[in-house]
Formats: sequence, structure tokens, C-alpha cells
Amino acid sequence: MRRLPIFVYLLMACLMPFASSCSEKADDEIPPLVSGFFTAHSGKDGIIDYVIDDFGKRYEITKSRNLAPNTITRVVCTLELDDTDPLKEPRGRITSLLYPMSNEAPSDIQLHDSLKTKDPVKIVSSYIGGGYLNVHLEIMVSKEDAYHSLNYCRRTSYPNPTFKIYHNAHGDSPVYTKKAYLSIPLSSASKNDTICLKAYGADQKKYEIKHVYK
Repeated sequence: MRRLPIFVYLLMACLMPFASSCSEKADDEIPPLVSGFFTAHSGKDGIIDYVIDDFGKRYEITKSRNLAPNTITRVVCTLELDDTDPLKEPRGRITSLLYPMSNEAPSDIQLHDSLKTKDPVKIVSSYIGGGYLNVHLEIMVSKEDAYHSLNYCRRTSYPNPTFKIYHNAHGDSPVYTKKAYLSIPLSSASKNDTICLKAYGADQKKYEIKHVYK
């Protein structure tokens, strides 16, 4: 049995500000920003050398944080661009960073029934990009370090796989909204498959969202 625990409060706590001096730019100049899902690549020193967005565009990173050496990692981040010259490869610094859950999905029968908890989530958006099903979620928590868990599994009904999301609030009270992100690998899917995403919302509302894998 393969378990995919995720601690949502850690996702939120991983939002890391990076050094950026306001004196480097004129007060009336707003640096261009790019935010979203990326695949980050680190070098032998563990520093992120570059990231690639889900449409294949590469960004050189000039200021970052360390990963394990020679690692490829899924991230959600914001880049402050240093140069917007269309003739040059874009460069920027990471100003916020977190790591979405991005494990291979176990099959429905591999995920233990105790992990299939139907506490509500809200699916804000989802899309396929970079070989992943990328999902932006909202959950209700009582405080910043509240313990929650998310799991997902795959039900393969050829040619159209279905991914189901389960949320366990562990009895936490719903006070305010927090964000969470999933980036599910689609290595088991084929081109032109219809990818179905299912989850449970408030009052057992059922989400069922479909995307075609291009």
C-alpha cells in the first residue's frame, strides 16, 4: 500500500520570501512578475539554476534557495523578472516558493479506505500542463498550523483515467480559507485521453472536471 500524506499547513509555511532590496529599482517602477506551476532544476550545488513553466518556457534564476543537488522538483512560485528583452532568455529571482504535492497517484485499490476521507475542498482551478494535472484548491482551517491531509488516487478506465482527491481535516474547525496545490503526474495517460478530476465539496457537492490531454 502506498500512502500519499500531505500536511497542508506545511505547504502554506513553505511560502518563503527572498531578499529583494527596494533600493535596486526606482520607486515608481514595478518589476514584472510571473506566477504559477514550474518544474525547478537544481545543479550540483543544490541551487535552483532554472525553472520551466508548463508551456515549455525556461527562466534562468539569479536568486533562489537550495534544493538537493541535481534535483528536478515541482514548485509553485512567483518570479520577479530582471529583464524583459524578448531577444534574451528571461531571467528572474524567486520571490515566493512552495512545493505542491506531486507524487504518482496510486490505484484506487492501493489507497486504503481509511485515507478516503470526504471532508470538503474547493477546486478553484485545474489544467493540464507540463505532463501534470495541476490543481489549485482551497480548504477551511482554524489556524495557520492546523493539521490537515490530502490524498489522491487513480482509477484507470481505459482510455480515460480518473483522479480522485480526498481531504481529511482531522476534526479541525472551518474558520478561514487556505490554499493548497497538487501537481499530479500523468505518466499513465496517453495523448487525447479525457482526464477526469473528482473531489467532494461543501455539503457533499461532487466536483467532476474533465480535461483532454493534448
